Amino acid sequence: MKTLKTFALTTVFSVVTGGGSWLTGTDPHSRLPELELMAGGAAVAGAPATPGRLVAYDPSGDGRAIEVFGDLATARHIAVLVPGTGWDLEKLIEGSRQANPVDAAQRLLPVMKSMAPDARTAVVVWLGYDAPESIDRQAFRSERAIEGADALVGYVRTLPAGASITLVGHSYGSVVIGRAASRLPQVSDIVALASPGMDALSVADLGTGARVWAARADDDPIEFTPHLRWIGYGHETDPIAPEFGATVFRTGPVHGHGGYYSKGTECLDNLARIILGRAGEVTRVSSGLS
Repeated sequence: MKTLKTFALTTVFSVVTGGGSWLTGTDPHSRLPELELMAGGAAVAGAPATPGRLVAYDPSGDGRAIEVFGDLATARHIAVLVPGTGWDLEKLIEGSRQANPVDAAQRLLPVMKSMAPDARTAVVVWLGYDAPESIDRQAFRSERAIEGADALVGYVRTLPAGASITLVGHSYGSVVIGRAASRLPQVSDIVALASPGMDALSVADLGTGARVWAARADDDPIEFTPHLRWIGYGHETDPIAPEFGATVFRTGPVHGHGGYYSKGTECLDNLARIILGRAGEVTRVSSGLS
C-alpha cells in the first residue's frame, strides 16, 4: 500500500511541476535584509509581549523573530529550533497552531531541568527566515532554505563559545539546517523531525562533523513526500532511510505532522537527551519506523 501511495504521489508531483507558472514562476519574495540582533541578548524594545525574550524582531512582510528561553549568556547546552512551512511572525506570536515552536521551547526546558537540574540550558526559537507559506512551489524548492541557511549560520556564530549547540529542524526547517550544516563546526548535534529531506543524499553529503538524528511519527503524511531531486524540485533522501545514515530515534505515541513536542512523550524526552549530550540514553530504532 505504501509503495502504491508513494508512486501515485510521485506521479502527481511530476505532473504538477511539469509546466505552467507553478514551475517557471519566480519567488515573489525578494531576498530579505539581515535580521538585526540586539546586543548582549537584550530584548527588543517595543516588540510584542511573548513568553520568552525577543532578541530580534522584524514585522515587515511575513515577519521574522528570534525568541530565547533561559539564560543564553551562561547556557552550556543550547537548542535552536527552526520551524518549517507555514510559520510566520503572526502565528508565532499568537501561538495558535499545533507544533508551535514557542510551546516546544517551553516544554523542552522543564524536561531538561528534570533530567539535569544543575545543567545550564537555553532554547532558541529561530524564525529568522521567510518560510514557505504553504505546501506550494516554494516548499518543494530550496531557495527559501538557501537564504535561511545564510541567516542561520550568521546567528549560530553569535552563540556563546564552548556551548554545546543542537539544531532541531521541523519539516522544511530541516532543509534550512541541511543547507547550513557544513558551515557550522561548532554544532554538536543536528535533529531532523518530520523532514522532507535535507537537500543531501546522505549524512556524509551534509559535510558536518555533528551527530545527525532523525525521527518521524508513524502516521505523519510527510512520509509520502517524493524523495528525489528533479529540475530544482525535491529535497533528496529521506533522513530516516537507512541509506541516509542518520541515527533514527523513537518518537513514541506522537501523531501527525505536528505532534513531536507533545508533553510526556518519548520524542520530547529523546530531544532533551540529545540536547543535554546524553546520546547513549536516546532510545533508537534500527529501521525507519518509530
